[in-house]
Amino acid sequence: MRRDELARQDDELFAELTGKVMAAALQALLEKHQPEGGYDPIDPTVPQYAKALAHVGVYRMRCESWTGKVKFGQNEPDKLQQIFVTKLRERGGPTDEATACEIEKNLAE
Repeated sequence: MRRDELARQDDELFAELTGKVMAAALQALLEKHQPEGGYDPIDPTVPQYAKALAHVGVYRMRCESWTGKVKFGQNEPDKLQQIFVTKLRERGGPTDEATACEIEKNLAE
């Protein structure tokens, strides 16, 4: 789909970001993926970025719904699944315990 076609889609779902809003979105991506810095802040008024930004399309898309498929290592051998459970519990992240429990459900079957 061409950029101008995408922009003409339902305004509620797609919105082309321009100028400072686009620069702020790209800046947020840089900060997320390169937190150590080492780059100049993205500013559409700076010639260094202005030319490049003129050739970039950034869109905001509102998601009304989504579906997904979750895999919890069910195709892995039981021994490896047990290692996953142990490592998840050692790590202790926000969703690690729930994930470990889902893997254990498969082991119990």
